[in-house]
Amino acid sequence: GSHSTQTWLPPWFPASWAPSLSRPLLPRPRFLRVQVTEALFGKKKGTAKATPKKAAAPADGAAKWYGPDRPKYLPTGLLDPADIPAYMNGELAGDYGYDPLGLGNKGGVEKYRPYEVLHGRWAMLGVVGMLVPEGLYANGNTNIKGAVWWDSGAVLLDPSATLTWAGIPNPVPLALAVIFEVAVFFLIENYRYQQDGPWGTGLDPLYPGGKYFDPLGLASDPSKADELKVKEIKNGRLAMMAFLGFVVQYFVTKEGPYANWSKHLADPFGYNFLTILGSGSERVPTL
Repeated sequence: GSHSTQTWLPPWFPASWAPSLSRPLLPRPRFLRVQVTEALFGKKKGTAKATPKKAAAPADGAAKWYGPDRPKYLPTGLLDPADIPAYMNGELAGDYGYDPLGLGNKGGVEKYRPYEVLHGRWAMLGVVGMLVPEGLYANGNTNIKGAVWWDSGAVLLDPSATLTWAGIPNPVPLALAVIFEVAVFFLIENYRYQQDGPWGTGLDPLYPGGKYFDPLGLASDPSKADELKVKEIKNGRLAMMAFLGFVVQYFVTKEGPYANWSKHLADPFGYNFLTILGSGSERVPTL
């Protein structure tokens, strides 16, 4: 025989959403993507999925960063061109011919480049998120909870923690807001990976561009776009190293990056990595 189950809902949960709880919680990504797309943007007419466009040759203004004459990881007099792997041919932004472990061989360049770009973007956001709250707290904004980056997780797990936008309290619990953010990011990443969604079909998964992903038209000029790709990958690599440095700094000094930076500026010769490693004193977290 058939039977029905009654799902408990909290008082604030919209009753109109109750029927959707009988569906699978984690449907296949394609099914979920089509459902959400049709609900938010209407049903699309049947169109063949376009093949993503390959990156065009760099424009004249950015040609110095690409090709065989691009800058290398060592000056010309110290580097034998034969030491540069054949697959490091200068087609990608930020290719300095440096791959001592051979990770880019046998198609590894195409495989790892998306990982590098995406991790670099996250690192740039993360480094700013680690510096700014601590700096604001140190300069008088004591209303920030979890100002130092290693306390952010504790604030997230605090059931009484809420968001504040421009000083206006938001009653949504922080943990619930993060759950919604993860769900939204899942959909967005699925659109990007499938290269098909309400914002376009066949877009470049790393550099989609257009009015939705480049509303200011910063990369509308091909030469400017090629140059911005180089700047992005260079700053992304720097941010990844900075993030690693912030983590190491915490384990060594028990302080945040802003506190370390401020003390170093106040006494460059008395507070640096040599004096810290040589002191051998026990340190406790600040802020």
